Amino acid sequence: MRSAAWAAADVPSPRQAEVLRFIRRCVAGRGYPPTNREILAELGATSTNWSADVLRALERKGFITRLRGQPRTLALTRAGHRYLGGGL
Repeated sequence: MRSAAWAAADVPSPRQAEVLRFIRRCVAGRGYPPTNREILAELGATSTNWSADVLRALERKGFITRLRGQPRTLALTRAGHRYLGGGL
């Protein structure tokens, strides 16, 4: 069980937090998560490697889950919802 305080390694970077918020907005607004290209466009990035790295880091930190090789399978975990201030 994790403590209530976030360890430094568990806290997303500012850009990772932007991605989390964007995923939440997409799911809340249209019912499904964004694609990698939509994440890139929203954050003004151009490298698909960058978005892949960010998503891997968020997954490793426990903020998202996804099924590799399948589109639109990003989902916030309980930790992701808690970090963004929502329950679950």
